[in-house]
Amino acid sequence: MGRQVTITLNVAAPGRNEVERLAAPILERLGGHGEVSAEPYWKIEGTWMVTADLGVREGDSVTLVGQVLGLLGVQAPVEGDADVADATWFDDETPFEGVDWISVSASHPGQVEAEIEELVPLPPDPPLSEEEVDVLMTKLRGDDDGRG
Repeated sequence: MGRQVTITLNVAAPGRNEVERLAAPILERLGGHGEVSAEPYWKIEGTWMVTADLGVREGDSVTLVGQVLGLLGVQAPVEGDADVADATWFDDETPFEGVDWISVSASHPGQVEAEIEELVPLPPDPPLSEEEVDVLMTKLRGDDDGRG
């Protein structure tokens, strides 16, 4: 069964044109890719997240992630199993200009990777009246059997 393979690059660059220029040699080395997106990375100013769909490839996830890393000439521990695996390469001595780190993942086609979203704080609750506090405390203490 094939696995969907995706690569994400963290690229330090002042703008989208420079990001595309720096990411191109890596993506070309992988022998073709599908859709590519580049978005400013909100955690580190001046860096971009470049994500490319490498398509569905035959093999287990661990092997596929290792193959992509091998094509790039980098090594990183692969975590996961035959179904879902990923690896993140990071090194101060980067062979790729402007690239801070590379993440490769493989999973079942159509499986959507969960993304962490920043939580939006809820507005504070309005203050309770003295009567509402008494009712609440009665229920919490168990003095009220709920019938009345």
